Amino acid sequence: MEIDPYTLITGGLGGLGSAFALECGQRGQNLFLVDQRPSADEMLTFLQDRFPIQVQYRSCDLANDAQRAELLTQLGHSGFSFSSLINIVGREYEGAFLEKTREEILHMLHLNLEAMVDLTLGILKLRDVTRRFMLVNVASMGGFFPMPYKAVYSSTKRFIINFSLALREEVRAFSNVTVLCPAGLPTNPESMKKIFLQGFWGRMTAQDTAVVARKTLDKAERNTPIYTPGLPNKIMVGLSHLLPERWQAAYLARRWGNQQTHLDLWRLTEEQRSEAMEK
Repeated sequence: MEIDPYTLITGGLGGLGSAFALECGQRGQNLFLVDQRPSADEMLTFLQDRFPIQVQYRSCDLANDAQRAELLTQLGHSGFSFSSLINIVGREYEGAFLEKTREEILHMLHLNLEAMVDLTLGILKLRDVTRRFMLVNVASMGGFFPMPYKAVYSSTKRFIINFSLALREEVRAFSNVTVLCPAGLPTNPESMKKIFLQGFWGRMTAQDTAVVARKTLDKAERNTPIYTPGLPNKIMVGLSHLLPERWQAAYLARRWGNQQTHLDLWRLTEEQRSEAMEK
């Protein structure tokens, strides 16, 4: 029996990835989830019990070039075809640039840039040519700003925005391309702490992952180029085009510098608490 093509989601077991998987499942899309965790049995059972779909999972460190190549080779040899790709996987090592290790910087570049471009190329070549393809790349609202203490991360997100808009024109005959640019998403304790430390604006700009996933897919189906969830976030992005980037960088340096001190203290407290519990 011929199986309908799959929607591949990178980072499919994370907070935003799980939200997209649930939303795609509700829409009857077969799912191919890729994440670094060794297994996803509970997630696969959960999805297959609730939706009449096929669900596949592959464990892969997408920052590793050899593992990515092996994954794409296996997909090609196994005869899988795809109708959609949702590139979510990424990493942020927040903090002063000179305090980051070489390994942290390169890992961010491998995962945020190389993996996204490599998977986009590979899955587009495995697309089901009988239907229109849908590509969603997850960037960040930070991609619109020069962000001290997030210099590499925000720059990778700017790359994703530009890459998506450029590729959109090349593949417009057979594919929709949408780039998602969210603000804070409460996907884990640290992300929630970051939102809290931003005070009023953190709470105003944060978005629910399930709502973001649903609205993003709606936008992608309508072939919207860029989607920034939330009116306050749209206003902030609009204002970013009116102010010189050096002013933005100076303001954000003061804002994020103060937050970084509180975040470092919180991380230290959490490490000490974890060590105490282990003893």
